[in-house]
Amino acid sequence: MLGTILFILFVIWVIFRITDTRNHSKACLVGKTAVVTGGNKGIGFQTSIGLAARGCKVIIACRTNAENEKNEIIKLTDNPNIIIKHLDLASFKSVRALAKDLNKTEEKIDILINNAGLAKVVDNLTEDGFQYIYQVNFLGPFLLTHLLLDSLKKAKKARILFLSSNLVWLQSLTVNTMSEKCEKVSFMYLQNAYGNTKAALAIVARVMAEKLKSHSIKCNALHPGYCYTEIFEATSNVVPTFVVKAFYLFSKIYAKTAEAGAQLTLKLAMSKSYENLSGALLWDLHTLPSPGIVRDKRFGNEFWSETEKLVGLKDSEKIK
Repeated sequence: MLGTILFILFVIWVIFRITDTRNHSKACLVGKTAVVTGGNKGIGFQTSIGLAARGCKVIIACRTNAENEKNEIIKLTDNPNIIIKHLDLASFKSVRALAKDLNKTEEKIDILINNAGLAKVVDNLTEDGFQYIYQVNFLGPFLLTHLLLDSLKKAKKARILFLSSNLVWLQSLTVNTMSEKCEKVSFMYLQNAYGNTKAALAIVARVMAEKLKSHSIKCNALHPGYCYTEIFEATSNVVPTFVVKAFYLFSKIYAKTAEAGAQLTLKLAMSKSYENLSGALLWDLHTLPSPGIVRDKRFGNEFWSETEKLVGLKDSEKIK
């Protein structure tokens, strides 16, 4: 029995190590502008560093004061073109304020990386009446992307990325899931809700890619791999502390670092190898197998229409 367990662990270790996600792109990003939500922590922070190191103007959109992180990126990359903007994805008002600001101050946006995410469920709802995990992980990014489309269209070959997950398999999506209220906070609810949001992002990436074909904007979703970041620590409200600590120790051996987890994002954001790819859900270098609901065009269109209503899109803000 012990030998079998050790063999399985070894196989898992080999799989993680032989999957090369390093960003080998030599693309220069001088003159380009990227917006990274949650770009001050974890994978987002490492993504911001990778973009800045190639000369990109990086706009980090986050809830907290990230001046220390901004200064660290500048120090590491010698790129002073790093800007911090306030964004609370749990507030449609905040999302609209940021979009209005960026559309006014930026000539164009070349790269939009919807990186910010939440792995926590709470009893209270957002000011807009939604469960926090649904609004932060999905509804907020959906609205923000729509509101920045005019700036993205001004770029020659803009790219939009949504950070999804292989947990798309742990979903129970319906057209009305995002408007459901949390009746009981539990680990199982968290696991299911998180999977729902990640599946929703994959669906939106596919539908949006189709809608934006005539605008030369590429849109993809990706699973960054199994990474240990601060997002796991946020589950402590429904997961016992000792379980989180045990998971952390396990992750020290098997999980990617945040830097390694950012490599696929960077590839999709800048590599010429991916400049024609759109509507995909990727895991490392491969298209990630996904449940039928993610590929179901009829469901995708219905889900899209319902989401437009939930976030309050005006007719002029919808993709025609």
